[in-house]
Amino acid sequence: MDGENLNGTDGKHALVVLENKNYINIEGLTIENVTTDIIDETVMEIFISGASSHITVKDNTVKGIKTEHEEGNGGHGIAVYGTGLMNDINIIHKTTEDLKLGTSESIVLNGVINGFMIDGNRVLYSDNIGIDLIG
Repeated sequence: MDGENLNGTDGKHALVVLENKNYINIEGLTIENVTTDIIDETVMEIFISGASSHITVKDNTVKGIKTEHEEGNGGHGIAVYGTGLMNDINIIHKTTEDLKLGTSESIVLNGVINGFMIDGNRVLYSDNIGIDLIG
C-alpha cells in the first residue's frame, strides 16, 4: 500500500485507520510513503483508536514515514490511541524502517489498553524513539 498521494483530515493522516473496530488482522503487507510538510499534521502508516479490540498487526513492513517540517508534530509507523477501553492489541514481527518522525515514536501504544503484546519487532533507521508505551 502506497500513501504517496494521501490527503489528511483533522491534522492526522494515516494510510490504514481502525476506529472502534474489533477482530481485525492486518498481516503480510508493505505499507509505505506517508509524508507531510505541514507543521500541525501528524502522519501515520497505521492508526488504531477509540475502543478497538482484538486487533493483530503481524508480519508487516512499514516504511517511509516522513515529517519534513522541522517544527512539525511528527509521525508514527503505528499509533494505538486507546481513547476508550481497548482489549487484546498485538503488534508482532513488524519491521518499521526509514522514518523521519520529528518528536514522535516509531511504534506507540497510548491510553487504556487491557492486554497487549509487542513481540519480535524491528525498528531500523528511525530518527526518534523506537517503541513507546504510555498508560
